[in-house]
Amino acid sequence: MRQEVAEKALAHPDPWQGFVDFVMEMTGDLAENRGLHEVIMLGSHSSGPIETARGGMLPFLEALIRRAQESGQLRAEVTPSDIPVIQHMLSAATQFTQGKQPEIWRRYIEIVLNGLRQRPDNPPLTTPSLSNETVEQVMGLVRPEPAAE
Repeated sequence: MRQEVAEKALAHPDPWQGFVDFVMEMTGDLAENRGLHEVIMLGSHSSGPIETARGGMLPFLEALIRRAQESGQLRAEVTPSDIPVIQHMLSAATQFTQGKQPEIWRRYIEIVLNGLRQRPDNPPLTTPSLSNETVEQVMGLVRPEPAAE
């Protein structure tokens, strides 16, 4: 995953648009490149650089979410662990079309983003998100052991 995409998103003057730009870019990369999706999302492949790429985006994602929530534009219930799950679902939509409509993820990301956006009439979400730890386990992320003193 590209750090420069996250940095650009964080620098966007509109927190919601920065969040959207980041999610669109990252989801597009994963939906359009099945190999990248398997390496990054499924935890079946692991190496130092891959784990760094997976884990390195979390602080940016947390900052983008916090910033969009503080601006009142992103639902308060959205957590960082929701985003990889959403990206996985959207990649599955692309695979579902078996090459007949590879850009279909764009339709469904619009629907998802409309659901993520804070509105006065949003009903509360009734199912909690996965924990960060669960998502990390599924993705094959390994938390570094605390340094010995």
